[in-house]
Amino acid sequence: SKTLLALSAVGMPCDGCAAGLAAAIFGDRDASLKVVGVVNEPSLAAVDGVSPESGRATVTMHLGNGVAVVVQLPEVRLGSTDTGLTLWVGGLLLSSYLAQQGESLVRNCSVLELGAGISALPTLVAARHSPRRCVASDYCETIVSTARANLRLNGAPEHVVAAEILDWETTIRSNAPEQFDLVLFADTVYTEEMGTLLAQCLNCVVAPNGVALGALSEIRVGSAEFVRTMSKTGFVAQEVTVSAEMKARIDDGSVLQQNRLDQQQLLKLIHGLPARGSILVRWHRKNTGNLSAQTDESDRIWEYLAGAMAEKESGIQMAAGFEVWE
Repeated sequence: SKTLLALSAVGMPCDGCAAGLAAAIFGDRDASLKVVGVVNEPSLAAVDGVSPESGRATVTMHLGNGVAVVVQLPEVRLGSTDTGLTLWVGGLLLSSYLAQQGESLVRNCSVLELGAGISALPTLVAARHSPRRCVASDYCETIVSTARANLRLNGAPEHVVAAEILDWETTIRSNAPEQFDLVLFADTVYTEEMGTLLAQCLNCVVAPNGVALGALSEIRVGSAEFVRTMSKTGFVAQEVTVSAEMKARIDDGSVLQQNRLDQQQLLKLIHGLPARGSILVRWHRKNTGNLSAQTDESDRIWEYLAGAMAEKESGIQMAAGFEVWE
């Protein structure tokens, strides 16, 4: 296998992004990327609400409709590549939507969040709308335990709301996984393989008449493949209308209570900006009466995501001596 050593000006990449970058440069899926230095990495220590002693930031988010949540984020040190340790645009967008429109989706329903990370924002908001049961899930005990602490910090009732480990591949292999009325996810796909796995996992955990609601980024490898696999698996899709104001509040940082955030501090707290590059989509199984085949937007959404990624890739300038090949 080949290994690329690199300097980064935007902080440590996650494992999925690193693998995708190395594969793109070498044309080899077995290639790997090792970041050996970070230039001008912003620090949470410069953000209001951070305790340098504890290495944690306490961040308050106002998500609209009077809904405010508080989460504690760890100081992510150089060398950490875990995407679950930070706030992401998709989670904020999905949470903001649930704050304003979640009552009809959540009340008296069972709710599961996949890839919740440490903040579990969509779960925190869903818990405000009287679910029958609500579970935030991720693959790692460290992430899940921190998410559990954030649920308790916001007063989520323990007899209704929980944080649990859920591995997608294990769930796919399970004979009878628990199914839920509403399954949430945001910013959970970074490779084509992950897109396929997420679709297969959703097929296992979404109840026969259930709904999947997720946030997708237009410049994330695997998003288009995920949409295509969902369609092949038997789901129909419909894009959810999100106001420009909702996205603007994320992009300018006003969704956060913290004041005087410059752009570097905002980028340290919220990854994946800008929000205008993300969409919300809901899926139902075919022939359930929720969405007809005539309203299936899977092809249109796939074309949008695949086209956006192709446009970004076409703008990549290779250094002398390098070339892109299939």
